[in-house]
Amino acid sequence: MTSSYCSDLSDNQLKGSIPGSFSDLPSLQTLSLKNNFLTGPVPTNIWQNMSFSTSARLKLDLRNNSFSSIQGHLNPPVNVTLRLEGNPVCKNANLLNVNLFCGSEPGEDKMLTNFNDSIANCPIQACPTDNFYEYVPASPLPCFCAAPLRIGYRLKSPSFSYFPPYIQPLEVYLTSSLKLSRYQLSIDTYSWEKGPRLRMYLKLFPSINVNHSSTFNVSEVQRIRHLYTSWTFPGSALFGPYELLNFTLLGPYADMKFENENQGISKGILVAVAVGGVACAVAMSVIITILITRRYTGNRHAMSRKCLYTKVSMRLGGVKYFTFKEMALATDNFNSSNQVGQGGYGKVYKGTLPDKTVVAIKRAEEGSLQGQKEFFTEIKLLSRLHHRNLVSLVGYCDEEGEQMLVYEFLPNGTLRDWLSAKSKRSLNFGMRLRIALGSAKGILYLHTEAHPPVFHLDIKASNILLDSKLNAKVADFGLSRLAPALEDEGAVPDHVSTVVRGTPVSLL
Repeated sequence: MTSSYCSDLSDNQLKGSIPGSFSDLPSLQTLSLKNNFLTGPVPTNIWQNMSFSTSARLKLDLRNNSFSSIQGHLNPPVNVTLRLEGNPVCKNANLLNVNLFCGSEPGEDKMLTNFNDSIANCPIQACPTDNFYEYVPASPLPCFCAAPLRIGYRLKSPSFSYFPPYIQPLEVYLTSSLKLSRYQLSIDTYSWEKGPRLRMYLKLFPSINVNHSSTFNVSEVQRIRHLYTSWTFPGSALFGPYELLNFTLLGPYADMKFENENQGISKGILVAVAVGGVACAVAMSVIITILITRRYTGNRHAMSRKCLYTKVSMRLGGVKYFTFKEMALATDNFNSSNQVGQGGYGKVYKGTLPDKTVVAIKRAEEGSLQGQKEFFTEIKLLSRLHHRNLVSLVGYCDEEGEQMLVYEFLPNGTLRDWLSAKSKRSLNFGMRLRIALGSAKGILYLHTEAHPPVFHLDIKASNILLDSKLNAKVADFGLSRLAPALEDEGAVPDHVSTVVRGTPVSLL
């Protein structure tokens, strides 16, 4: 049994204690013993004797038995999902951390009861709930009444399927990213959705300062909102990508105006606009004159790359924009030594941003340039795709006639490089299986979870990239195709093109 991956012994009327031999299964991924008559202690050596890699997972489902105690310390690593509800051990209030593993079924809405005892004794009349104030649940100051910011938040691809043991790590992750104290965050409700995705509603409370202010000021609200809407949270392999569902301003925040919104236009700006308008009119006249002259003089030479684009570069909300200068600096002026690949779209460069983030920059060649509308349509599509097994879009550049896409950099290259006979590196069966599963999950997300669904049409080993831990990430959605939209009558079109795009490749 040393090669066992999953063992389901639930609903078998088993009696006795858990055999010690389960701790000798290093490849165990799932052990289900729920709904039996097992007794004795829960042996913690089941997970303590295993050496976990970052991506390894172990699920132990021991629900609805008669386990009365824990043998060892109940502090499993984040890789382990432990279910204990329905056992007598859950009634032992003196056992540290036991409440983290005795919660309700995953998928159900759950109100978190982390209110401190002092709130129960606070006078209801002292906190004007009709104006969206409430007592801060974890406040170090008893009965501190404040108005929270209400945020809808969703984890799009968490690495766990049972939330209670990860509530505290998520609170630390969010508050450290927002530069807030732990007591300022309350996870109000959460529920599992298809995917699986974890939807939750958060409340952020103002800090307790010397003035005991019960609301955030304008600059703090603007700062917090910017952090959520600009996707600047640090990446997390545990929680995966996130999605902002809403950022609701109620009560004292309802009429809040930010510095860059709804401000009047000063006379100086009006003058600048007028002068700029005149300058643009003159420039357009000159351009039209030059174009007419070229047309009638028969000058039909190919225009330079920069002349192809006369439109002003556009910006897309929620997607980071890079200037051409930033891209040139990141790649040492597109030095050939930084080139890491080349395909039908153009060359790919390794670049380093000012904050030391390493990225992959795909620079379109002249023959691959799209129209501006098509380019931005593609960026909008890419910016909506978030999954741990897809290469993430960092930003884009649309300046000086250039079209560049900026992605996260995957240091271990493509799967094709590893499978090549010339490769000095090799993949064992377990690695290959994990890469295949990761690739399948990414493709499944594109086909069933993305909105709208996306058909890749060019899946091959060179389009599967590997990160530093050899996790697979599907790349090259530029060759993808959206799933067909319904016709006017609501019917599905007669056919969908399944012509494979990209380069011919043998399946290894």
